[in-house]
Amino acid sequence: MADPTQTEQQSSVNTILFAETVDLENEPQYIVTKRALIIEVLNFQGCFNAELLAPIPNIREEWITLIQFQSEHLLSQWLNSEAYIQAASRIEPYINTQRKQFLSNFNQQVSFLITTTVRPENEEKWLSWDSKINQAMRTFPGFVGSDIQPSTIKQKGDNKTWIVNFQFDSLKNLRNWLDSPERARLMEEGSGLYESSVFSQVSSGFGSWFDMKSKDGTGVASWKMPYVVEMALYTMLIGQAFLTPFVNEWFVLPVALLINSFYGCFLMHYFLVPGFQKLMNFWLLPKHNEQKKINPIGIVLCLIYLVGLAYFSVKVLFA
Repeated sequence: MADPTQTEQQSSVNTILFAETVDLENEPQYIVTKRALIIEVLNFQGCFNAELLAPIPNIREEWITLIQFQSEHLLSQWLNSEAYIQAASRIEPYINTQRKQFLSNFNQQVSFLITTTVRPENEEKWLSWDSKINQAMRTFPGFVGSDIQPSTIKQKGDNKTWIVNFQFDSLKNLRNWLDSPERARLMEEGSGLYESSVFSQVSSGFGSWFDMKSKDGTGVASWKMPYVVEMALYTMLIGQAFLTPFVNEWFVLPVALLINSFYGCFLMHYFLVPGFQKLMNFWLLPKHNEQKKINPIGIVLCLIYLVGLAYFSVKVLFA
């Protein structure tokens, strides 16, 4: 956390927040369309994280989309791309209002994002308390940087929201700060100064699904993750359509989506993604001297699988 008058400067504004209000009857279509956008943007050059955060009753009415790129230039390229323009046009029919906010200083390996709602009468005390936390955090090993900005997202009444983000050089050092007695004492001291806080730890777009490293310590390239997730996701969707079509017939659409997504998440997390990880491990974590040769092979295999499954489904399963 940082003193807003002493915010650490970065030359790159690499993060964008979309805050969108959606009518209840449009939420199922909005969620499906927004998730498709997230998968698309994670395929875009330089994007290393994309998240969709649901509204919080009585606190925040908007759906929040957080998207991060490695640089301001790459973020700008995506916002001006035909892919984004088309995705935005697909989402627009389901949105009542939309606000955008750009954030900087958010490009390190392990980041922590905090969205805090503060009453007007407590704002000065809260900022002073936040500055004390920032000073304490700076003394911990691995601290990289911090930033604080007022949000443009409208809150109920006269409440104001502040977006705080800070980074450490490793998850171990971040946890060392989060679990420290110093932070616990300061959090207790300031607990009455704010209405609510939403915490989000950010590393990569698909989190622990790809918490893998090669023998030389290299992790999975972020651009490969959506391919494997798409293989697992498409397999699950075809399986649901073929094996449990009665869910869509027996229930109204929002309930059917809830049922399918509920058990689908478990299938994805425990079976499908790990299974495709093992299958594609040679491509996800290639030897350094084989990357140029193996990278295109993996993409071709992913596409062959997806097209093959689509063809098999049309000719056999749903013929």
